[in-house]
Amino acid sequence: MAKGFKTLQVCRIVGLSPRQVDYWDWTGFISPSVAPARGRGSSRLYSFADLLCFRTARLLMGAGISVQKIRKCIQYLKTHCPEVDNPLAQCVFLTDGKSIFKLTDKPDVILDTLHSGQLVLKIAVGDLAGDLTRRIERAERRQTKARRQA
Repeated sequence: MAKGFKTLQVCRIVGLSPRQVDYWDWTGFISPSVAPARGRGSSRLYSFADLLCFRTARLLMGAGISVQKIRKCIQYLKTHCPEVDNPLAQCVFLTDGKSIFKLTDKPDVILDTLHSGQLVLKIAVGDLAGDLTRRIERAERRQTKARRQA
């Protein structure tokens, strides 16, 4: 694999315009981690992790999330999840087009990164339906057993 990806390679791979990649570097949203620009005519070099950041940001934007919300999400995670160095390259996100949710290491807990880390409870309806069916069957067996004893 290449030691770094130049801006035009990033654009072809990720599907962004050179202007957008340059702007994101200029604003500090996603900057090259291999080699920054060093004046006119120099090449920025991006790592594979940088490409993951671009791709993640692009997918979130495609789902209706603004760059401002993505920035807010990154800032929240850098402040409150110190174990995460590079959120866009390391985390698993979900979105409803309004907020950005981060999956946690607890399977039933999801973190809402845009609402001060409010926890979101994940409910698997299929699992609930199975559990409810078992409870109904137990209740019916108890009821049948009580009728027989009466």
